[in-house]
Amino acid sequence: RVVEAKTADFTVAATDSGKIFTNRGDVNAMAITLPDPSAALKGTEFWTVNVVAQKVEVKTATVDTLITTGDATADSLHTSTIGCWMHCYCDGTSWFAEPTTDGGTYTIVT
Repeated sequence: RVVEAKTADFTVAATDSGKIFTNRGDVNAMAITLPDPSAALKGTEFWTVNVVAQKVEVKTATVDTLITTGDATADSLHTSTIGCWMHCYCDGTSWFAEPTTDGGTYTIVT
């Protein structure tokens, strides 16, 4: 897998599929924008992991279109906790964001 450190906001592309994004070196909050789901993005997936105690937010370009734990119409999911992972993937119709660290602190925004 490709591991890529990000220190600024960005929008995911199909070419990012399979990558692990860290926030190593980041000194501010970072937002990862998910484009509107489409057939071209079906199967796109990536992971995030917090390496520094800064907010990493995964958000959709269109509100109420993110599916996450306990919420089928979320706007974003974020964490600032070092070591917390998120797994994100698109099925062509929706984006899913899974908090994957047991005991981690995540916030769902609706």
